Amino acid sequence: MSGGLFLDLNGPLSLSDSDGNVIEIKGKKNRAVLAILASADGLRRGRTFLKSLVWAKSYDEGHAQNSLRQCLSLLRRALGPHAEHLKSDRSTVWLEDVQLAPSNRTSVFFEDAPDGLGELFAQWLASCRGSWAGHQAATASPVSLPPSAPQVPSVAIGQPVVLADNLDSEMMAMVLLDSVAYGLRQQGLVDVFDLRDLNGDEAECDWANPRLMLMLRLMQRGAMVRLTLSVQDFTTRKVVWSSSTTTDTNTAFAQSPDMMLEFANQAVDAITSAVLSEDGPCQSEQSALFKAIHHIMSVSLPKQRAARQFLAQTIPTDASAIAHAWHGFSFAYEVGEAGQGSAAEVCDMAAAHIAKALEQDPGNPIVLALAGHVHGYVLGDLERGAELSSLARKQGDQFPIVWDLSAMNALYCDDVERAYLFARRAQSLGRFSPYKPLFDSSAAIAASARGKHLDAVRLSKRVLEKQPGFLGLMRHLVASYSALDLPELARAAAREVRQRDKSFQAKSVLNDAYPLPSPTSRRLVSEALARLDQTQ
Repeated sequence: MSGGLFLDLNGPLSLSDSDGNVIEIKGKKNRAVLAILASADGLRRGRTFLKSLVWAKSYDEGHAQNSLRQCLSLLRRALGPHAEHLKSDRSTVWLEDVQLAPSNRTSVFFEDAPDGLGELFAQWLASCRGSWAGHQAATASPVSLPPSAPQVPSVAIGQPVVLADNLDSEMMAMVLLDSVAYGLRQQGLVDVFDLRDLNGDEAECDWANPRLMLMLRLMQRGAMVRLTLSVQDFTTRKVVWSSSTTTDTNTAFAQSPDMMLEFANQAVDAITSAVLSEDGPCQSEQSALFKAIHHIMSVSLPKQRAARQFLAQTIPTDASAIAHAWHGFSFAYEVGEAGQGSAAEVCDMAAAHIAKALEQDPGNPIVLALAGHVHGYVLGDLERGAELSSLARKQGDQFPIVWDLSAMNALYCDDVERAYLFARRAQSLGRFSPYKPLFDSSAAIAASARGKHLDAVRLSKRVLEKQPGFLGLMRHLVASYSALDLPELARAAAREVRQRDKSFQAKSVLNDAYPLPSPTSRRLVSEALARLDQTQ
């Protein structure tokens, strides 16, 4: 192995070998990748992070993935005999035995950074320039990589079986599987092994044994196409879940991105459900993060606290962006469910985890959506919350959680109409999700605020059957019962809320600090409580 390399990011990027010979790195994106790796703890970044920052303008995931591979190939070629210092596997890229120059406070970090790579790269660059001096103190010496993370549930995506005689059908199959793969990777809960693509860097890494296999079969006869997605136990080939649809290629399905996304999301949700199943094939390999997030999504305050305690004790300080984002998001329940502890402490802890998540993976739509919710609801920064939510929708419009949290952020801004439309979109995309009660609860709250009280009551009852005592929902249920002239049901719901929230009174709920999502909600609930007081 050659001697170590020396990377200097004080001013223009400069790379040299142990003998002081300069190694020229051409190409603005190649240089950007080196700088991004150098800015990370352990000099290691996920492939998704790199693609999000450097190829944010790429038209699809496949293009960005191919571009990253080509970039790594060009970097290794430029490094020549030192190519072994740039390492990669199927999910991560890192620098090995590369020493960073101590920071020079009079110099600008990565002064020759390229323009035009997009908003996310610009945000990352500004953040690094603001914190470079402090970061350097921890990474100026040669870095030892941390041990590998514990094994997590793994899913293989098999080659599609396409029985058709035209390219459009093959493209439909590939688009569906690409959508499923992207959805699983952005969630960050399972390892994805794409058996359709065994070339380049991913073919060189050691593959763990997947526990689930996703298969797609497409059969075309004339204009009719039958699509079947199935999830199988990888070892036994036993079918865990299967779903089929038949469509006319000249009409709805083939020309409707929404229908394609909904069908793909069924597979993502089925895989999530299989992993969470007590007798599922992945049970023995469940990751700590997966179980913690499942508790966080339960909308139960005791489970929120248990999940945070579990994360704090189990997830290391170099946790993933997804882990930090969910950890920060869980503090929202402390605000909304009348939790203990001072508001300042809750805000500080939530903000710290969200800041870390955005620093690590600012292009992940789920991270952006969770961060937007924390900024809008917990921290009260509506403008930043709306900005992050908008970015989340642009980056990941296939994810129901993105639309669900966008709905809540729209409510915080008192944009009731958009909140209702966003919530309905989340319900549509998440029809088969194990977390459907969360999406239904947001839709119920939005329906109540919009005056669709029958819908609000129907959805609220459905959610409360599975998650009884959800205060955020029950406060709005009081307003909907009252609006439907059902005072006894409204009074019973109000009594149940007051058992845990003594401040649930007509005047108190008008306070901006009270945990209701919008001025419309505060007005509706206050009026309902006032009517109940008058009829006692």
